[in-house]
Amino acid sequence: MHVAKAKPKQQENLNGNTIMTDPYTNTIVTAKRLFKEWQKHPKLIIAVDFDSTLYDYEQKGATHEHIITVLKKCDQLGFYVVLWSASKPERFAFMLEYAQSLGIEIASINENPIPLPFGNDKKIYYNILLDDRAGLGQALDTLEIVIELIEAELLCESKDTQDTSPPTICQTYLMNKGEGYPRTCPTCTLGPCKFNYSYDRP
Repeated sequence: MHVAKAKPKQQENLNGNTIMTDPYTNTIVTAKRLFKEWQKHPKLIIAVDFDSTLYDYEQKGATHEHIITVLKKCDQLGFYVVLWSASKPERFAFMLEYAQSLGIEIASINENPIPLPFGNDKKIYYNILLDDRAGLGQALDTLEIVIELIEAELLCESKDTQDTSPPTICQTYLMNKGEGYPRTCPTCTLGPCKFNYSYDRP
């Protein structure tokens, strides 16, 4: 997985406070926001383009396996997967059937999957968009990071605190703090454990 390493540009505003001028050009920043949205509303809405994102529209042999795998994980986590497409309505039945053949449950096409106070006038509401013409690479990286963090969080909740594995603790800490550190932890590779975890523990 390629993750943008560049830090968001910063500058001081008129009050002397440091602000990010383009915060959401940074993958970690976008992932942190998406993770917080999941913590508040566990049912995230994932909008997905169909042609050349999920389906080989140009018939060049593209399988889109990576995207399909990620969307299946979204299904498993109970997210709403919504098709966001410029296709004509006559094609919707085929699109639904194709997605179903891949094992992906589609909640709706070009409309909110649930009643919402916004996203009802042309542009639907979504937490993240996967589209071959809208920064698909960064969006996919962002979603994968958040899926890993969510899986870690759910694992953490299912265990006693003292029995939590280093990957769960460290990954969650890394995202919550937005900090990186040397990748030297012999167990989870995220760096020296900041929770005094004993690596010799069975």
